[in-house]
Amino acid sequence: MKNKPLFFQVWVVLVLSLFAFIAVGALIISRVSYEFFANQAYDFLEKTQDYIIEKHIEQDVFIREDKDERVKKIEENIGFYGGVSINHVIFDRQGEIILATVPLNQDFYREVMDNARKQSKETASYKTQIAGIEYYYVLRTVYTEDRVDVFGRESNYFATFVASNYRNNFLQALLHNFIFILIASLIPAGLLARYMINPLLKLEKRVNQIARREWKEPIKIDRKDEIGRLMQSVELMREELYKEDQAQKAFFHNVSHNLKTPVMVIRSYAEAIKDGIFSREEEIKNLELISEEAQNLETQIRSLLLLAKLDYFGQESLKELRRIDLRSTLEELWERVRYQRMDITWELKLEDAQIKGDREHIKVCLENIMENQLKYAKSRIRISIEKKISPNKVEIIFSNDGNLLDEDMREKIFEEFSTGKKGNIGLGLSIVKKIMRLHGGEVWAANEADEVAFHLCFPSSS
Repeated sequence: MKNKPLFFQVWVVLVLSLFAFIAVGALIISRVSYEFFANQAYDFLEKTQDYIIEKHIEQDVFIREDKDERVKKIEENIGFYGGVSINHVIFDRQGEIILATVPLNQDFYREVMDNARKQSKETASYKTQIAGIEYYYVLRTVYTEDRVDVFGRESNYFATFVASNYRNNFLQALLHNFIFILIASLIPAGLLARYMINPLLKLEKRVNQIARREWKEPIKIDRKDEIGRLMQSVELMREELYKEDQAQKAFFHNVSHNLKTPVMVIRSYAEAIKDGIFSREEEIKNLELISEEAQNLETQIRSLLLLAKLDYFGQESLKELRRIDLRSTLEELWERVRYQRMDITWELKLEDAQIKGDREHIKVCLENIMENQLKYAKSRIRISIEKKISPNKVEIIFSNDGNLLDEDMREKIFEEFSTGKKGNIGLGLSIVKKIMRLHGGEVWAANEADEVAFHLCFPSSS
């Protein structure tokens, strides 16, 4: 059934639920109606007997009348129950019928006589079924004051009965009505099923549009149930895909610009040297410039490849996670970069600390931060390792005395191809942010007093 359309599945569930409700209701009504109809029948039969005994049998005039006259008077009080006539029979202890308002079924009469002989109470109620017909009857012993009955004999028996399939007819009619309701509900159930899945059909249409990269228009969310939460999730996905699409377009635009510039410089100088435009001294100088631009191009390509790798592979890009000594790693990197600017004063305050991560990625992360410090510092760079935030955190703080960051720049500085005050377009800090996230860490920049500080917070491995 799971391969059928959702509309059909919901419709079937609604119809089956209604069928189950009707079946249970019919079963309950059938059981309850049995006692209800029996009690109602016995009560009506007893009241009819009381009336006849009080009005006729106990009156002297009834005793003096002949048999035909007595039958006539009793027939006048036959009455009806459920559209079926109530009848009476009076018989003696030997089973001789003294009075009967209708011809009796012999099997029924024999059962009535047997129960009369066994009956110890003055009045008792019975139910039986003979030849497919239900009989409800009340059997009473009739006495006069001198213990001689109204017909001049000893005590006799007075049975009042109703022969009817009224209960069965009622249940049959009820079943027919239930079946009619079930059939009549098929169309409303279909409409309800269509109403229930209509939001999902609309959502399916929007998801198909997103699959075709048509994700500019937001999804209208007008409900707060499970479907509404699903719509919110799809809308969040649409927003992220749209942002990713815009970032990807900007990425390709910036990549083409960043690669195009050094390539054009290299090509123009190479053609100029080929054509013999420059002197020998100028050629050497321009060759150094070409080498510098080539190195810049190589750096850009490596950064782009690493950024793409981090984006595409995510955690899979981490080769091997092992313990890394931050102090020795920073000291090693510091030795490599300290001579790039002799005018910089370095202040290192490094505590022993270890983290768990990919060594190559962590080195790239720290190198990029150091290069950023060297690019913008005026005369001083500080590096410290602190374990004061919490027992399971390690924080590295890089700070320099360069120009303070604008509020807008603090938000965008870790974005891909962000542009600095000097017009520099880079990928270094965006790579730092991605590596920190892959290692479960955080990175942020802040103006602190007269310095710009970069905080790298790692989970500690100790």
